[in-house]
Amino acid sequence: MKKFKWPLQRLLEIKKKKEKFEQAQLFSITEQLSQKRGEIMMQKMILKNMLIELKNEPVKTRMEKQQLFMRTSETNDKLIAKLVVEAAELEKIRTEKMAEVIKLKKFNEDLEKLRQEAKTEFITEQEKIEQKAADDATVFGFARKMVSL
Repeated sequence: MKKFKWPLQRLLEIKKKKEKFEQAQLFSITEQLSQKRGEIMMQKMILKNMLIELKNEPVKTRMEKQQLFMRTSETNDKLIAKLVVEAAELEKIRTEKMAEVIKLKKFNEDLEKLRQEAKTEFITEQEKIEQKAADDATVFGFARKMVSL
């Protein structure tokens, strides 16, 4: 029996490699996004903790610390805003990558289906050829016996 060779096999392999590469990029972007979100939460917790500390301070020392808090909170707010913008950009990139990975996955699944159909058709054709060869051998064998009698 002939070995099955599918002409689009190389394309399928390339697309699978590309899908894996895109998935790795998606994973990297997701990690970066998670890290940015963690930084945002950390900065917000710092501000919250500073407010709690201010609340527990005696009135005499509170005024000085409130001024310091106001200056640092402005810096923290700018940092948080910057991190939020970066996180939004990463989320947009992540969404685009996810769509690309899904598109590649669908394409690969379709190629796999085509390959399976081609293989099934190939096997069916090979079985027909083998059956015809077996039938011919049987007919010739029977004809030889008839001639020799």
